[in-house]
Amino acid sequence: MKCDYVSVRLSQVAEINPKPAYKLKCNEVVSFLSMSAVTVEGVTSEGEDKLYSDVNKGYTSFKNGDVLIAKITPCFENGKIAQAKIKNEYGFGSTEFHVVRAIPGLLDARYLLHFLRQSNVRLDGEHRMIGSAGHRRVPADFFSDLKVLLPPLFEQRRIAGILDKVESVKQNSDLLIKMLQVLPQSVFVKVFGNLTEKESSLPTVPLRDLVDPLRPISYGILMPGPEQEEGVKYVRVVDMKDGGIDVGSVRMTTVTISAAYKRSLLKQFDLIMSIRGHVGRLAIVPSELEGANITQDTARIAVDESRILPVFLLEYLRTEGVQRWLTRHVKGVAVRGINLSDVKNIPVILPNLDLQRDFALKVKAIGCLISSYRTQLESIEALFASLQHRAFRGEL
Repeated sequence: MKCDYVSVRLSQVAEINPKPAYKLKCNEVVSFLSMSAVTVEGVTSEGEDKLYSDVNKGYTSFKNGDVLIAKITPCFENGKIAQAKIKNEYGFGSTEFHVVRAIPGLLDARYLLHFLRQSNVRLDGEHRMIGSAGHRRVPADFFSDLKVLLPPLFEQRRIAGILDKVESVKQNSDLLIKMLQVLPQSVFVKVFGNLTEKESSLPTVPLRDLVDPLRPISYGILMPGPEQEEGVKYVRVVDMKDGGIDVGSVRMTTVTISAAYKRSLLKQFDLIMSIRGHVGRLAIVPSELEGANITQDTARIAVDESRILPVFLLEYLRTEGVQRWLTRHVKGVAVRGINLSDVKNIPVILPNLDLQRDFALKVKAIGCLISSYRTQLESIEALFASLQHRAFRGEL
């Protein structure tokens, strides 16, 4: 640690939940931020215009530039800590925000933001949460008591500037990946049309006729039981992300339980679709999950590749028109879902295999780009974590 750095309690250099020291007129316009307006990336929207008279009671007040911390679970654990960048000078928002205001001349607001967004601060905050399950909150005194390494103000700004630049590169890379992830749908629409209701005259085949007859469309395990250290992997809806499966998050059930549902065992290139809760999530089974199983919330579609390719079927089922068809067939109140009989009857267009293969090659090329950028993003994230770790130990 450099000799001109000092360690102080955060409350010595910042105000925690400051009381308004300003008087506003009833018809003055302020910015309103809901919880959804604060992102896990550390930014906010510019806010919704509201009259002061509409929000001066029952909401949290703050100023442009203050740091907002979502104090309630799971928002805090997810990293909803951001600097307010609002359209108006004054703002109001959810009562589930803590407000931290850097004292001018002592603490730089961006340095403060990066300090509070450290993973170790979040982990320590989780351990200090109070309240009942589902309504646990981080108390304000946790932040008051935090020890922050305080270099001179010009050094704080230099450090914050470095972290801002790397974080900007990280966010741009993440945005690029998200743009690439929706590109297959754009290619699909360009090649095969957007398949809206106006195009329902296209010839179709029921989905049940496009699967391996020995492996009909099936749902999976009703009660997987406690998680096992060894056994058979099974995929939950929560494991299905961005057209793929988060293999690292899948759980295991016993061989005995899985054997009772051998009808839904997976093979590479099978398609799975969520049929309860979030209906319509889709993924192609990778080689690592050969022999795994699924839950009752998911349907396994063993694609007959002599007629239709998995990649084509995945993107077809993700189209706006098909997703709208699925929504119309969802039933239930407490637990929303679609019957397996309806899944089997999904109307599917069937272009010739050459067109499908050409489309699949384009999607594969996009997938290679995504993999490349993900590797790059992982390197950037590792660099940012290293810089952040060094920054608040006086080593940057």
